[in-house]
This record gives sequence, C-alpha cells and structure tokens, in this order.
Amino acid sequence: MNEKPGYYAILPPDVRYDKQLPQGAKLLYSEITALSNKNGYCWASNDYFAKLYSVSNSTIQSWLKSLEDKSYISRVIKYKSGSKEVEQRFISLNPHPENCTTPPRKLGDPHPENWQENNTSINKNIRASSTLESDFEKLWKLYPKKIGKKPALAAYKRVMSRKKNPATNRQIQDGIVAYRQLINSKGTEKRFVKDGSTFFNQEA
Repeated sequence: MNEKPGYYAILPPDVRYDKQLPQGAKLLYSEITALSNKNGYCWASNDYFAKLYSVSNSTIQSWLKSLEDKSYISRVIKYKSGSKEVEQRFISLNPHPENCTTPPRKLGDPHPENWQENNTSINKNIRASSTLESDFEKLWKLYPKKIGKKPALAAYKRVMSRKKNPATNRQIQDGIVAYRQLINSKGTEKRFVKDGSTFFNQEA
C-alpha cells in the first residue's frame, strides 16, 4: 500500500521509557502513530518500514513483535477466501493509561508549544469558554484550510461540552492529522480541501 508519513508522531511515556523495548521498536511505534488513521489503524507493510529505516524485514518483524508482546499494538491479518494467502494486514494502536501527558513530536509543520493531553483537565465535559477557545486555537493551527473559523469554534464548543460522549482534543487532533495525511497522499488541490468549518461541524 502506498503510505506517506504524517506530520506528527506520538510517543507516549509508557512506550518511551520502557527499558525492555528496543530503541528501534520505539521509533517504529512513533511512525505507526504518524501513519494511523483517525480510528487508530495503520496499513503500512513490513517492507515499507524496512525501506523507510534501511533495515531488514526480519528486524521490523522483531520490533513489531516486541511492541505486540507489551500490548502496545495489535496486528490483524485478513486471509484471502479459502486460502492462507494474506490479503490485508493492519496494525492497531492499543489504548494507553489515562492521565498521561503526551506532547506530539514535531516532524515538519509548526505545532503549538506545550501541547498536553491530560484527561483530568482536557476531557472535562463542561469547560470554561476561555479554556475551550485556547484549546481550539491549537487545533485550528493544525488544520490545513483555515476558512470558517467562527462556525468551526461553535461546533468545537458543542462537541466538547455535550453530556453524552464528549469529544477529546486528542480525537480531534488525530482526525486532523489523518485528514492531512489523506489529502497529501492523494495530492488533493487546495480548492478541494474541506473548509475548517466543514471539518469541525463533521466532528460535532
């Protein structure tokens, strides 16, 4: 599959400071986060990773196994009907402990400083307006087509403050990163990129 690295990779503290993981496995994990879609799935092949890091397929396999053994990822394989031939393989990111402060690692485009995801504060159902606007500004800076900021902010406030299944900044951030990956991989013209107001209303 034709994959293209995203703008931001994420390396949570529990992975970063795991002394039992090879350094290469940690690097691979961060690459998986950059390639994952908003649902947390990465479709890149072992061959893709091997070429990316100039290592053998067996090395990539070893790194993936170490991540899977520690329950940081899961691998799902779909076989062709009636055979043992692999039709599709994807990597799923497993949930991490709550209350981890995990700033995304900057790879290319500008990113707001001091980004923190802390479930005790970021994910509260009811937020002060000033805090919501501050968090929104960080997300808005990430979005590729900054049109319709006012309705986008209104949609953001709705989705963050709703009582049932409120969104998190991490979910919206992942959605933005995934969308940027998609339009870059397809070479989408700027005029066909969704306005910011359209994207945030979809999230709402």
